[in-house]
Amino acid sequence: MGSAPAASTAIVLENRQVGPGCYRMRLENEYIARCAVPGQFVHVRIPGPPLDPLLRRPFSVCQVEPSHGAFLILYQVVGRGTRMLSTLRPGDKLDVLGPLGRGFEMLRVGGGGNEGSVGNNSRESEGGNGIGSVGSGSGTVKVALVAGGLGIAPLIMLSHAIFRSGVGFVFVVGARSGELLAGLDLIPRASCGNALLSGCPANPEPASPGIVQGAHLPPSGCDMATGYTGPCCEVQVVTEDGSVGRRGLVTDALRDVLAGGDIACAYACGPAGMLREVARLGEAFHVPVQVSLEARMACGLGACLGCAVKAREAATRSGRAGYLRVCADGPVFWAEEVDLDGIG
Repeated sequence: MGSAPAASTAIVLENRQVGPGCYRMRLENEYIARCAVPGQFVHVRIPGPPLDPLLRRPFSVCQVEPSHGAFLILYQVVGRGTRMLSTLRPGDKLDVLGPLGRGFEMLRVGGGGNEGSVGNNSRESEGGNGIGSVGSGSGTVKVALVAGGLGIAPLIMLSHAIFRSGVGFVFVVGARSGELLAGLDLIPRASCGNALLSGCPANPEPASPGIVQGAHLPPSGCDMATGYTGPCCEVQVVTEDGSVGRRGLVTDALRDVLAGGDIACAYACGPAGMLREVARLGEAFHVPVQVSLEARMACGLGACLGCAVKAREAATRSGRAGYLRVCADGPVFWAEEVDLDGIG
């Protein structure tokens, strides 16, 4: 787990539309910026009349800037609450609870010990499917990240942690069309593999990159970096209508990635149907899968049980509860822990 959650005020620094109904909000809150880990979320009270809207809204922490005391969320306007959120301007204040939830368990690079470890909440001690230590930081061992739509949000912060650890990754990003792609310019880039949309290698970013300001799509041109020996980072873009990148489903591209081998683990966030297929592909290719679930939440602390999902029978036989709380036991789970057929 990360640090204990705290209710506090976050100041809006930026709230910019980056696509049809899609917004990027940058918030100032030193505690969350310093303590949040990949996969955690914040629970936001929408400003308005007292108790209207009644419930807070959960948003994945997309990226953090500890040196500036700021963090980033991506959100889609889907109802009254998020529509009210989209009207906020720099200087406005939000009541925020966080960071909340359990994040991703990540590869440990190297031959033992904690050196080179990434992440904060290994579940090996709880009987989880711990990945353990792999490789030597050479970039030969990779992981796959799979995002559907705004499921990219928690995976962006994860990609930066993986990048800093010395493990390479293939980041497969999908959407219905190119205009619905968001957050691509926030992914760390290196001079290896496919660059973002452009087909040429992109410049490596610093080890602790800040928030990249700019359009939600990266520029079409990029320069070759020289002397780069860091992890191999590849981004593949898939759209259902073929308007950007490969035409098809994000899971079609993932199948090809897994078939190529050298993938030690897969991380996914997106629609329920996509998560079910990612889990199936992971099982078929013997690749462990972690999924970040989305759910409506009331308390965000595990008390109300409003976001409970059914555990898989195998997990209950190993001692897990019959139902798991997305807000407290997750939102990140191993695919074999959760009955993915029962969500969505």
